[in-house]
Amino acid sequence: MKYVVVIFIVLFSVISYGQTDHLELDSRIKNEFKRIENLDKEAYNKVDYEEFIQLLEATVKESPDNTEARYFLGYAYSRKNANDSSVMINANLDLVLKASEQFEEIIKLTPKYKGEIIGHNPYDKIAADWSGLALKYLYDKKKDSAIWAFKQAEKRGGFSAYKLQLYKEKLNACSKNAVLFSLGDIPTFSLNYLQTVENFREDISVVDITLLESKWYPKYLVENSIISFDISNEELKTIDYIEWNDKLITIDDFSWILKPSYDEYIFRGDRILLSFLKQNKFKRDIYFTTGFKPNTRLSLDAYISEGLLVDKLLVSKEKDTIINVNYELIKRMLKMTEIVNVYNDSDIKDVCYFRIMALYEISGFFEKNENKKAINLVKLIDKYIDEAIFPFRYKEYLKFYTDCKKFVND
Repeated sequence: MKYVVVIFIVLFSVISYGQTDHLELDSRIKNEFKRIENLDKEAYNKVDYEEFIQLLEATVKESPDNTEARYFLGYAYSRKNANDSSVMINANLDLVLKASEQFEEIIKLTPKYKGEIIGHNPYDKIAADWSGLALKYLYDKKKDSAIWAFKQAEKRGGFSAYKLQLYKEKLNACSKNAVLFSLGDIPTFSLNYLQTVENFREDISVVDITLLESKWYPKYLVENSIISFDISNEELKTIDYIEWNDKLITIDDFSWILKPSYDEYIFRGDRILLSFLKQNKFKRDIYFTTGFKPNTRLSLDAYISEGLLVDKLLVSKEKDTIINVNYELIKRMLKMTEIVNVYNDSDIKDVCYFRIMALYEISGFFEKNENKKAINLVKLIDKYIDEAIFPFRYKEYLKFYTDCKKFVND
């Protein structure tokens, strides 16, 4: 209760001052949101967003074109609804609608939002909020409602054609009946959308690795026969983080050293993932979406082969030391840029990633004297990826690409 009172006092002072200076008001709200983001879990879960909502609603009413105020108002509605994954299954449709309406209005006012970002841009936040509601409906065994919620996410601008096609490619990169571990809202929800709405590659079990930390998600996975574990449902409820020292883990004839995930501990989600591996015994192929940080996959990095679209766990000591890129696949990824949402920063980030991977391929082709393939990729980048829309973040890549274009044009 103490923290709620502190926030009320801060916001009351902002309300009083903000009547004459909205820029100052916006700045104070943003700073308070940042402070909340850095709270420990107990304090974070006690935050009352109603005060934010009242203030921001008044601001938006007075200044309806203030996209940043709308952004923070949308986030306040969203956080009031479900401030983390542990309460996602309690999502409320009315609050999802209120949050979504703010992000949709931002897109109408300025398709390329340039205000401050808390987590997601407006497009991805629409996708995340509606998809979170869809997952709640799936948990409640209301598939028709889940399909409706996913379609709302697409209809309102959350899922671009590019994003959905990209995740189709990721699913198709997996072998039959594989398990694909995803990380993050957009990867997980894009995959969930495709399997729930389009019935696409339903043979693959998609598992969000972060949600394994929650109490409800492992139970949902078991009850829906997505994956199973070598411990009971009761144990799944109570399993928690524990102190951990380096330990040899053996599953059948495969062994590796499992190190602590953080400091001297392994997390609840790590233990549940390990339980799945023991139950699965590598009978089903295991993949991960790209983007996992080092040492976040049960110390298995040495056995994970990185791919252009997904990474694969190899139960052997031999793995490729470079990212596996298929020439035809990289060409397809470059051509897909035609359907990208150029206002969505996460779409742009994906395109830039594939451009970098193409540049690595080009370099390799030149080294092997496969100049025709290298030149074809340079021309594809030049045709489909406009530098004005997809600027280079790193000078070394820009220089290499510029040199390649000079070579092609000479």
